[in-house]
Amino acid sequence: MVLSMGTMFQWVLERLLVSTGKTHLFMITLTSGSVVNLLLDPVFIFGWFGVPAMGAMGAGIATVFGQWTSASLAFILNRRCNKEIPMRFDFRPYPGTIKNILSTGVPTAMISGFTSLAAVAVNQILLAFSSTAVAVYGAILRVINMVNVLPHGFGLGIVPVVAYNLGAGKGERITKAIRCGLLYGGLLALIGTLALQIFPGPVMGLFDPSPEMLAMGIPALRILSLILIFGAVNAILSSAFQGLGKGVYSMYVSLMRQVALTIPLAWALSLTGSLTAVWVAFPAAEGLTVLLSLALYRRSKRMVLPKETAVPVI
Repeated sequence: MVLSMGTMFQWVLERLLVSTGKTHLFMITLTSGSVVNLLLDPVFIFGWFGVPAMGAMGAGIATVFGQWTSASLAFILNRRCNKEIPMRFDFRPYPGTIKNILSTGVPTAMISGFTSLAAVAVNQILLAFSSTAVAVYGAILRVINMVNVLPHGFGLGIVPVVAYNLGAGKGERITKAIRCGLLYGGLLALIGTLALQIFPGPVMGLFDPSPEMLAMGIPALRILSLILIFGAVNAILSSAFQGLGKGVYSMYVSLMRQVALTIPLAWALSLTGSLTAVWVAFPAAEGLTVLLSLALYRRSKRMVLPKETAVPVI
């Protein structure tokens, strides 16, 4: 645990790169750690080049090396390329700064907790049907998360753009950035949805499914892929909330889509005895959350932007 502190430094230093819009440097640091981990895994696990074979412990050591590699590289890139943020270490507590950090960090931490809670609850609901339903849901969730990478990438890029222009009082630029994010993120999500609607069989075939899993997975994938379009809107607007200093709104959106709507809807529809009805609960919850996201976005713009820079909202 002590040696794995490298991952903490990595997260902080990488977010400093992201905060100034240097996401390409973030990609470099993240990739470097993964490559080092991949290269060192067989060395420490199987004992190559005279290193004792350590099995699972060796895998842990390789992971630690990868984390510290990313952290070290992120520190160097911040010093050399991220001149907007001077790298000076001061351990004096600043209550105002701590408050601002916690106002964003606590909601983000709670979002991760909601994800874990939702996964446990959904699995329990699906187990009432069969273990195959759980396997289908897990496989489809991986596919959806993979397709979601690009829309979520737009959201990640929106955060510094919105934050910069908020500080400069440029309301029109904020609106334009969010509209572009919604347009292009939504377009990518639409393409992903269409691909999964047209080719559900080959996609499920990647998981070497049993005949039962394949028969259950094809209609499930077509239904659950509808999450992508609504999810792109929620992801972009959640990122906008962070840029506008309203991280708690992102928490509200996550709580609504993952817990407050999804779990009750899935449980209620499971009482019908139809697994198809349970699948419908997921895109339905995501779609209803879009209404909340839009309402919170309108409210955040009215609250945060100065009157002289306020522009019509989406």
